Amino acid sequence: MNERKKAWLVRILIGGVLGTGAGVLFSLGDGIWTVYHWYGIFLAAAFGASVGVSTLPFADDGRSVARRSMLHYLISMVLFVGAVVFLSHLYRWDGALLWAGLYTAGYLTIWLSRYAGWWMELEAIRAKLGLAQSAPTPLRWKETLPFAPVGILVYLLLPATLRGVEHLSGEAVPALTALIYPCILLPLGSMASGVALGKRQGFCPLYLLLCAVCLTVFALGFLNETALYMAVIGVLFTAVGEGIGVFLRRERDTDKQAGVRNRAFWVFLILFFVGAYNLVSAMWAGVPTLDNGGGFISLSPWIDCVVWGGWMAGFLVPTILYARKSRPHWPELSPVWQPVCGFFAVQSVLVLGVILLGVLGVLYPYGGRFLPLPVYAVLLAAAYLALGFLWGGKRRPSVGWLLGWCLILAGVFLALGLGRCLALDAQDARWAAEYGGSYMAGYTERVMDSAAGAVLGRLNLPACVVLGNYDVAYYDGVHTLSRTAITALCCLCPPVLFTLGALAGRLRNGKKPDEA
Repeated sequence: MNERKKAWLVRILIGGVLGTGAGVLFSLGDGIWTVYHWYGIFLAAAFGASVGVSTLPFADDGRSVARRSMLHYLISMVLFVGAVVFLSHLYRWDGALLWAGLYTAGYLTIWLSRYAGWWMELEAIRAKLGLAQSAPTPLRWKETLPFAPVGILVYLLLPATLRGVEHLSGEAVPALTALIYPCILLPLGSMASGVALGKRQGFCPLYLLLCAVCLTVFALGFLNETALYMAVIGVLFTAVGEGIGVFLRRERDTDKQAGVRNRAFWVFLILFFVGAYNLVSAMWAGVPTLDNGGGFISLSPWIDCVVWGGWMAGFLVPTILYARKSRPHWPELSPVWQPVCGFFAVQSVLVLGVILLGVLGVLYPYGGRFLPLPVYAVLLAAAYLALGFLWGGKRRPSVGWLLGWCLILAGVFLALGLGRCLALDAQDARWAAEYGGSYMAGYTERVMDSAAGAVLGRLNLPACVVLGNYDVAYYDGVHTLSRTAITALCCLCPPVLFTLGALAGRLRNGKKPDEA
């Protein structure tokens, strides 16, 4: 027997003994043993033996590593779940799937840790030999791998452990997962890991995706859909941490540093407006909120103020830092994308205006004195024309693409809004036929209270404030416009008014050459 086989045999024996001991200790509290306990102890011993030989020879070729890892994962996962099922009498498929998911997360954490350690050793050897460093991978996926185990630990294994402690202790109020973790542990862990990653590897978007996936799995697997706000908090603080880490980097190339900071400014500005769009859509456009008042938090709709207000405040800090350091300029875009980017830039300015009006308390339903519907409509139309005129004069977009995007945006908005109106009309007709009498159609807020309305309320946000909250004007006095007509006007006017203003601004500066 050679040395390698001896080492494997020793590991198998040690792992088997430890697995047997764990199975016996787990069974002592049940008193009378049954045959299922012996099944569980046998599977625990086999699982311990499989853990004892869990070596990952990354020096081999990639296919060999993948085959060995996948085979070892499948065998060890079956043994682990089987031992848990028999030892804990957990004869439910959903419980078995939950344990399989936790084992998969732990296995992936260890696997990625070892792979990242091996990759970083190779990079260190290259640096000592004076060789060129590896070029950044697409989306920096390989640079993200060293921090993937940290992300899985912070965003999935830690809250799952806390939830398990609550379940075992039988606490009626989930203080660990409802207060301690989302308010203290999650922000601190997200910020710390984000700063470390950004400072060493730059901005890595896949780490944000890992955060969102892990927290979504935890919320849906252990709590309910109203706990998905944790994914928002995790992504927010992780992104802010990465931004601060990138800001603290010391690039040798001054031009490269300026380019990185300029791109980072636009990324964080866009993320800031993502929070603004979601806040306004929930508060003043009537789209479905994060919490309906009967779930994990039950603070609807004010939980949107807390989540999206915190999102905006968090991303505003790195945006201001990068604005002061990089002196950002408008990105160079092809003529194809200039009109749609300009339209949503104008939308973003108007979204900030809606927030200002809402804070001043002049927008329905939160406030004291409300702007009448005609006043709000006139202000909105004038703002589209004026901002479109300024943007068109500055950027001088292509007339063909400007008109093309006007048709595309108007078509998308109309398809979302009128499609929902047609569905409501058919539903109202059925109800009128069933209950008889004169049936009066509902407000336009019903257009927004749907999946299509959630999309429309974010893409066409300032105009959807009319549909979501000013719908009471539909019944003020003798109305002359139907619900469908009001929806069609709100969907059609914004892109048309912006295009008219942009064309006027471009014609005013028509003697100047077009920009690329």
